[in-house]
Amino acid sequence: MSVLKNESKVLLPLWLLEKENHVSEDIFFEEARKYLTRYPGYKLLFVKNGFAECMRMEEGECS
Repeated sequence: MSVLKNESKVLLPLWLLEKENHVSEDIFFEEARKYLTRYPGYKLLFVKNGFAECMRMEEGECS
């Protein structure tokens, strides 16, 4: 359960999760962040159990 009301989980696709074991943590995080550009207003916090834990930014907020 999310502590803050503006936290969301996004299920990451299998093709992206398969990269996790083959690249560095920094590269994987960057790939996950790029994937989330299709979800405007979502800022990646971390990845856990196949989900991107994100903060939903309100319109006008800086990311």
